[in-house]
Amino acid sequence: MYQQFPPPLKPPRRDENGFLEVCIFTPAAAAFLTLIVFGTLILILASGHRLTGFPRTVLLTTLLGIIIFDVFATHACLHRQSLRYRLWLRRQMRTLDRLLGIAPPPPLRFLGVTAEGDPAGLTARTVDHHLLIVGATQSGKSTAAAMLAAQDTDRSLLIIDPHAALVETMLRLNILDGVADADIFPLMSNDTHTATLNLLQPFPGESPAACAERLTEASLDLYFEGDLTQAQRHQDTLFHTLYALSVARLTLAEVVPFLTDEDFRAMLHPQFTAHPRLLRWLAHFEALSDSKKHDLTESTVNRFRPFQYDEPALMFGHPVSTLDLTAFMNRSGAILLAPLSVDKFGGKGAYLAAGLLLSTVDALLARREKGGNNPPLRVVADEFQRYATAAFDRLLTERRGFGASALLVTQGLRQLSDRRRSLILNNIGALLAFRSSAEEAALLAPELFAPDPLLVRQTRPAGDPELYAHTEAMAHYAKQLLSLPPRTAFLRLAPAAARWLRLPPLDLPPNPAARRRLDRLLARVGRPRAELMADLARRARNLAADTPEVRDDNWV
Repeated sequence: MYQQFPPPLKPPRRDENGFLEVCIFTPAAAAFLTLIVFGTLILILASGHRLTGFPRTVLLTTLLGIIIFDVFATHACLHRQSLRYRLWLRRQMRTLDRLLGIAPPPPLRFLGVTAEGDPAGLTARTVDHHLLIVGATQSGKSTAAAMLAAQDTDRSLLIIDPHAALVETMLRLNILDGVADADIFPLMSNDTHTATLNLLQPFPGESPAACAERLTEASLDLYFEGDLTQAQRHQDTLFHTLYALSVARLTLAEVVPFLTDEDFRAMLHPQFTAHPRLLRWLAHFEALSDSKKHDLTESTVNRFRPFQYDEPALMFGHPVSTLDLTAFMNRSGAILLAPLSVDKFGGKGAYLAAGLLLSTVDALLARREKGGNNPPLRVVADEFQRYATAAFDRLLTERRGFGASALLVTQGLRQLSDRRRSLILNNIGALLAFRSSAEEAALLAPELFAPDPLLVRQTRPAGDPELYAHTEAMAHYAKQLLSLPPRTAFLRLAPAAARWLRLPPLDLPPNPAARRRLDRLLARVGRPRAELMADLARRARNLAADTPEVRDDNWV
């Protein structure tokens, strides 16, 4: 494939019987006429002083006619000559480019080598743009994402990984080497310590209502996936629930008891005296029948229930955050690791936590000065289609001016809505496609490859090669995507068409040194698990006894 070549000539015309129109004026004839022209010109210059009058006029007229005929005939030859010659001409032009050293600049972020042996990756033009990586399981997409992230040493990295496999690959690539301990923010846990993050804790200068509003937007977007009717039906209840818990300095672990326990709401009622909006809503909510309350709260209760138990409760259920998101956003070259594993969080808990975390980061980005000297940030989102929200849309369309870019990894775009899929494809600067399913390959082929009128279907022993039609060419490219071997992909850097590349062979043994370093960091920035579990048990006892919990003034 020769997708990097300039737009080719038009395909040859066919007559009424369907046969190719072959020009009898061959390249050899064009060269012969050119020699005649130069020979005649030399003759005129040598004997010009002897030719006068009518002979000179005839000679000059003949020469002019030959020149005009040669030009038009050569043009016809190049436009209507056999496809063999035109394909040969294309190959010679590419060979000439290589001999003259006319090649694309070396990539700033190396990914692999092309079929010609040239290095390929992100160039200076695309390194700050959004990047999309698509591929089936075990095709190489996690390795490619880890390779790119490991080379992003000039910007901060936020790595959201619902399966924990991407973070493990990055640790094996020694992504933490050269990064100071103060610049590593692990939102993780081990057998002894857990980092905590209270997403209901407002930022300095942010009101509890604003905090509740952004979390409500993200939650409803994940719940109902664009069903505005259902989202509006539950919006008021969820917003006031999060608003009340933020005012009371509580966490996501209290969402379920707040919605299901009338005594718990009554216990918190005195803390809402400065918030008349909350008092009016509480009065309206308490006046509803039990069946109406159940109808309004059932969906929210089911989705927030994972935050009451186990890992989600330990990490997101403590009132005081040990992980400082604001400090991370203000640093350059920092790394935040968030392996929110489905195995520990469950499907609902992991994707809801990832969506709420992304919404919080988007709110921090919005507080920056647009176009200012902001620390660059790369958001690496694995399986992003499971927690894509309106904050995700803003990250792609608006936040580049605030210093943010995204590296998106997914098994397929078919899982997204048409609107969000179109938004992603319109805003990415690079697309890396590994082996995909048949449906995904048919979707990606037009995004990767430009139409090529000279794409040869088969070569005949006599006559011109047979060409692909446009739709047939896209089906041909889709078959290539479908049959890619592992660790090979097509890379498209806008506005050029895709090029084939192979990832380098990497030996990635486990990295116990990186794990030991993270354990030391968790011991410093996290809380002991035994202490967190005792705190959860104490709060559960207070909840059962309807005893209010008094907090100090250093919560924010």
